[in-house]
Amino acid sequence: MDIIKKILGIVWIAAGLYAAYYLITVLALPKFATGKPEDKIPAIIYCFLVPIISLSLILFGKYSLQNEYQEENM
Repeated sequence: MDIIKKILGIVWIAAGLYAAYYLITVLALPKFATGKPEDKIPAIIYCFLVPIISLSLILFGKYSLQNEYQEENM
C-alpha cells in the first residue's frame, strides 16, 4: 500500500504542475489578450486560483511521498 501512496504522490504533484500550466496558459493568458472587459474578470479569477489549486495538489503529493498518511496500528 505504501508503494501505491508514493506513486499517487508523484501523480498529485504532476497534476498540480499541470493545473498551474493549464490555468495560466490555456485559460488566463488568452482572456487577457482579448482586451475585452468581460474577459478580464475570469482571467483575474484564474490567476488567483492558480496558487490555491496547484499548491494544494503539490503539497498533498509531497505529504504522500513523505509517508505522512501512514496508518498507525493501535
